[in-house]
Amino acid sequence: MIYLYKRLLKSLTKVELFCLVFILTTANAFAQPANNNCSSAQLICSNETLEGTTIGATPGDSICFLANATVWYTFTTNDIDGAVTVSIMRDSLCSIPGTTGDGLQGVMLLSSDSLADPCTDPSLFTQVSNCPSGEFIIDIVGQVPANSRVWIQIDGVINDQGIPTTCNFDIEISGIPVSINAGDPDQIILGESVELNGSGVDPGTFSWSPTSSLQNANTLNPIATPEEPTTYTLTGSIGGCTGLESQVRINIIDNPVVPPKAFTPNGDGINDVWAIGNMDEFPNAVVEVFDRWGQRVFISIGYNFPWDGTRDGTPLTEGTYYWVIQLNRPNVKVSNIVTGYVAIIR
Repeated sequence: MIYLYKRLLKSLTKVELFCLVFILTTANAFAQPANNNCSSAQLICSNETLEGTTIGATPGDSICFLANATVWYTFTTNDIDGAVTVSIMRDSLCSIPGTTGDGLQGVMLLSSDSLADPCTDPSLFTQVSNCPSGEFIIDIVGQVPANSRVWIQIDGVINDQGIPTTCNFDIEISGIPVSINAGDPDQIILGESVELNGSGVDPGTFSWSPTSSLQNANTLNPIATPEEPTTYTLTGSIGGCTGLESQVRINIIDNPVVPPKAFTPNGDGINDVWAIGNMDEFPNAVVEVFDRWGQRVFISIGYNFPWDGTRDGTPLTEGTYYWVIQLNRPNVKVSNIVTGYVAIIR
């Protein structure tokens, strides 16, 4: 067989050989895309760009446009509902160059039956997005529910010559329902602990790093007690999309409050009260002052009225006093306590 094939090639003229190569190349270039059917819909994940094509695709049923050359994509949402955007960026290569109206169109579809597909059971599906078309860039935007499989149908527009356009394109997907979220950045005081608020990942697929300052890195909401500013990375999967990441940074406050080491409550209007800097940032703080025998001489929840060096209105003697401030910051699991000494000078 190989011998006969070689003899055939030798017997062809240059023109005939060129035509044969052109036919074979053209047939290969316009082969049917692998995701031309719902059963082979391509999985698309956030934070990635896929190359696609409708060249060689065949028509499929559609809810909102006349289908000419359909390809399919699919994704699964996490446990958060909301808006998802599918961006289609058309390549300059199209099968009908130089005409107006050539471009792409698309839509997102959803069914209450997770086992159904829109090619086999189109009547079970509803449109959950706009149905845009455009020559170069289109955004398919839809509101999608949590924990659902969504289908994306992309097709060519019929141009001004009445011919369906087929193009190469790039496709991206974005939105909270298709993303992992490590939570909001926060800041703590050295010695405090804070809960990390991860979300969006499939159960049992996630991990946190670094692990050294985490109480339990195998939970979605571990307790973090970093001793220096730390960026934590949450890695996990969503509906077959693996290796997705999100980061959150926890900063450390070095000097949360600035208590003076002394004050002079002598009525001259200068340093008559113990004015602690930054206390307005800690409205729930408990401030306590003790004498050298351990007797509490002052307590305040919040610090709207600074200590004036008295105990129940009676001036205290000069000397050194010990203070304790429980900061009681919200959203921290273990709030820091700061301590020190202050001198009354009269």
